[in-house]
Amino acid sequence: MKIGDLINVPKLNALGIVVRVWVFDELLHAHDTHMLEYDADDLWEHWQKNGPLCDVLTSKTGEINKVWAGDVVV
Repeated sequence: MKIGDLINVPKLNALGIVVRVWVFDELLHAHDTHMLEYDADDLWEHWQKNGPLCDVLTSKTGEINKVWAGDVVV
């Protein structure tokens, strides 16, 4: 996925536009900044299976939601 892609997000039952595609290091930094406990190896495994994480502006609510690329239909 890339910025500007129109996607279907089944879990939200909405269409959305990708406004940001996270880089793995940014996700680690965000977890550290917010002092969240995590296992980097588990997060990397999840990223490999479902990644990357994207910020999506949804049509249903007009809000930005975090969505794993593996959970959408392009």
